[in-house]
Amino acid sequence: MSRAETRGLFTEKVRDYIVGRPGYPDALVARLAERVGARAGQHLADIGCGTGLLAQTFLQHGYTVTGIEPNNAMREAGAQLLAVLPSFQMFSGTAEQTGLPDASVDGIVVGTAFHWFDQAPTRAEFARILRPGGWVALVGNERDVVSGADAALASLLAQFRSDAHEQMRALEACAPAGFLGAGALHFELGHRLSLDQAAFSALVFSRSYMPRPNSARRAEAEAAIETAFARYAAGGRYTLNYRATVFATAAF
Repeated sequence: MSRAETRGLFTEKVRDYIVGRPGYPDALVARLAERVGARAGQHLADIGCGTGLLAQTFLQHGYTVTGIEPNNAMREAGAQLLAVLPSFQMFSGTAEQTGLPDASVDGIVVGTAFHWFDQAPTRAEFARILRPGGWVALVGNERDVVSGADAALASLLAQFRSDAHEQMRALEACAPAGFLGAGALHFELGHRLSLDQAAFSALVFSRSYMPRPNSARRAEAEAAIETAFARYAAGGRYTLNYRATVFATAAF
């Protein structure tokens, strides 16, 4: 798949992404303050910002965030959703070519996007835009399969994606510690997501490999979603367990 094709994967999935995708635990910000010296008032670059899920977490804790996102639809949605926050701005760019000035940010965060990056040029770009003493955090937001509801969703998604695709997107499979270097540290934070049926459907269809509307297997996917929700939802809510996996360094 070409870079241009990759950047367009989520163009038709912006609404599903906004409605269904999980955010990041608040504890992430405090943990990064302890481990790499992150602090309110710093200027961060959120690379592969998408609709701003990770950026929002830091904005709510007093950071200034510049989002970099190559997909036009995702970038426009993120800019609109976070427009009320004056400490946020969004620009077109990639991990390999952010367009940001030299030594312009105190920290770089990446939320569930590292698997799309070309690591060698990305590392050079991160080193260019970071100020001396800057830090980097790569964050994955993975499903934690510890309940029947978690397992049912995993089984549902497995019907429509290849094992190679799932392995590619897992942060741990992308050698994040090697990318960050000898100073890399690792920690995990558990959190939960509770969804009504519409949001659960949006979560499933937000995956890049899930069938688009009017495509083959769309009806099959919709039926699988309805079956899973009917069996595992309680009180009209489907609860999922997540694990925010973090690789970070203050010595990039």
